[in-house]
Amino acid sequence: MKKIFTCLAYLVLITALSPVSFPQVWRAAFTPNSSGVYGIYFVNPSLGWCAGLNGLIRKTTDGGLTWSEVYTDTAKKTLNGIYFLDENNGYAVGNAATILKTTDGGSTWNRITNIGISGDVNAVHFISVNEGWVVADLTTGSAVFRTSDGGTSWTQVFSSTNLLYNLYFAEGTHGVVSGKSCGDLYYTSDGINWTQAAKPSLGGITYSRSDLWGVTMVTSNIGYASGWGSSAVGLEPTMYFKTTDGGATWSYMPQDKSNWSYDNVYKLWFKDSENGFAVGGGSRTSLVTRTTDGGQNWSPVSIPSGGAVKAIYGIGNIVWVANTSGAILKSTDFGNTWKLMDLYPTEYLYSMQIVSNNIFYTAGSNGYFLKSTNSGKDWHASYVRIGRVCPNIQNLFFLNDKTGFAAQSYGLSGMTTDGGDTWKAMLPDTTAVTVVNYDVNFIDANKGFVVGKLGTGVDVIYKTTDGGAAWDTKTSTVQATLRAIAFADANNGAVVAEKLRGIYTTDGGATWNTSKFNSVPSSLATANLKDVAFSNGLNGVAVGTGITLKTTDGGANWNYVDMTGLADDLTGVAFNKNSVGYAVGKKSSAPKNIGIYKTTDNGSTWVNTSDTTVINTSETIYGVAVDNDGNPWVTSSKSIYTTAAITDVEGRQDNVPQAFELSQNYPNPFNPSTVINYSVPKESRVSIRVYNIIGEEVAVLVNELKSAGNYSVKFSAAGYSSSGGNSKRLASGIYFYQLKAAPVDGRTGDIRITKKMLMIK
Repeated sequence: MKKIFTCLAYLVLITALSPVSFPQVWRAAFTPNSSGVYGIYFVNPSLGWCAGLNGLIRKTTDGGLTWSEVYTDTAKKTLNGIYFLDENNGYAVGNAATILKTTDGGSTWNRITNIGISGDVNAVHFISVNEGWVVADLTTGSAVFRTSDGGTSWTQVFSSTNLLYNLYFAEGTHGVVSGKSCGDLYYTSDGINWTQAAKPSLGGITYSRSDLWGVTMVTSNIGYASGWGSSAVGLEPTMYFKTTDGGATWSYMPQDKSNWSYDNVYKLWFKDSENGFAVGGGSRTSLVTRTTDGGQNWSPVSIPSGGAVKAIYGIGNIVWVANTSGAILKSTDFGNTWKLMDLYPTEYLYSMQIVSNNIFYTAGSNGYFLKSTNSGKDWHASYVRIGRVCPNIQNLFFLNDKTGFAAQSYGLSGMTTDGGDTWKAMLPDTTAVTVVNYDVNFIDANKGFVVGKLGTGVDVIYKTTDGGAAWDTKTSTVQATLRAIAFADANNGAVVAEKLRGIYTTDGGATWNTSKFNSVPSSLATANLKDVAFSNGLNGVAVGTGITLKTTDGGANWNYVDMTGLADDLTGVAFNKNSVGYAVGKKSSAPKNIGIYKTTDNGSTWVNTSDTTVINTSETIYGVAVDNDGNPWVTSSKSIYTTAAITDVEGRQDNVPQAFELSQNYPNPFNPSTVINYSVPKESRVSIRVYNIIGEEVAVLVNELKSAGNYSVKFSAAGYSSSGGNSKRLASGIYFYQLKAAPVDGRTGDIRITKKMLMIK
């Protein structure tokens, strides 16, 4: 018997000392907590609401610093506008005849039905608790509908065969409506009878369109309208109009060329008849222009945002704007300075780089830029705006934690020397969508390269030897768009391109030679290459549409690697200093389409390591970086995923739970505070609310999107406020706390778990 126990003890010891291989556990390292915003409204400097994509309405009680979700349309219909009469009564309107009403400050929303409207509702405005109007689409054209009983019933007051976009009322029933062209301006003095305004001239400028999305009235006589602008169909400056007779006639407001912008305006807001803003944007930038002289001059305002701005509201000198990705910005000095609120917008993340154990960078659409200084635990969001533009960042390259470079759309290339806090242009932007810089790489602080295209079939290599002050330009090297550049060392580098083309250098980019591609199947003879990386020495990997290639001579020769059955479209590849590499992309064959492939032999063999129970298969994977421990960090059209062990600022633990759980609070009974632990097995919208014994909500502890993990939250009865109420100490007694979770994958229904706790004094 003694021998048996000895053998067992020995086996246990051997097992403990032997290396054990565990499968990689994936988790979301970053997930946006906001989506596109199309309407925003404040009733005072602290209390406001916003609405937009996926039928989501948020509420703030601290002036926009933090936002909580108060409503999500189960049908996820986009909400196009929101309007509040006071702290309690409000309306939100949206697609598919959506009209929502609240009478309790947004805590609950009721859908108004049987309203005789079948199309999208584009705008809403109320002048009293009973009287209001909406603009809604018909089968052909649009119409204005009026209610005189608080939205219970609606009557069509007039229609147009063209689309109508917006409406606004000032001083009672004096209102205007704007639409598909500058000829679709209508006005009323009683809200019932509408007259078409005289079509204004366009200031002698030839426009291909004259849509007017934005319109406002400041008084019963003075109003403004704005809309179309374009650089895509020729340089057509943004148009501005003004009325001084209640909308009967409108005058085109010509602008000095130094102030010309070429983007659409979607909304207007004025604090008085002289001072106001127009907001909009396009693929290059967010557009915010300001007038202080009644519309005579509209000057562009620098704002740290990319993409179109479709929501604005203000109170005095305090102004809030929001873009179509969900970024909300606030100015307290009438637009001179702006602060990005604590919401992470939903932007595509195209590129990622790990500079050190602590410093991580990633960037993507609309100039969006994320930085972590604690190994991916927390992220700081900003936008790379250079001059007046904020185009997509296709790729990043950092020499160290301070000095970095960005390859961007519209020919722009930016540089930072302070870790992304500020940026300046190395290569200037253009207005041509066909000019794109796809990648950037610097050998040292002086010598660097940018690659991309100047147009269809016109590739370009820029080279600098003075840190970006001056550039040599080389075009039409391979007659195909150059997509990526990498260097194995100071002398040896490779560039890969679309149409299965590439070049390499052995003298630090002084000269370039044509690469050879070996054993590539004829079906892939014109495959588009999208990324390239070196593992060690002259060993490297290139990936693209349905193809993986390996080189052992610095890119002079690329040999085909058969990944049949694995990947169809690879978009990124990266190695760490220990030659652990990952390639990312998608596999179109059913049932899963996410591919994250690992290699430890310089790209000869690959294994798919992705976990689609964690990584949303509806997302598109773009970029990858590998940390010093060999963990991949993958960027997508929404999130960042990794296998690294990370901890949230809210105390998220590393192990992924198997089920939704809500633990008993500890201590219990408590006075005055207690801790509640809970588990989320998959990405979900999570709320934890506290109720008293008669079912009244007394606190909202959590109300946001959560990735998979174990969390903890503290509740203090010493002074907690609910939904914007005044902070007060709760009385002794029994309270209930409820976890509600709605998984975003839609595979399971909503989860509700409730527990009881006791507060004593």
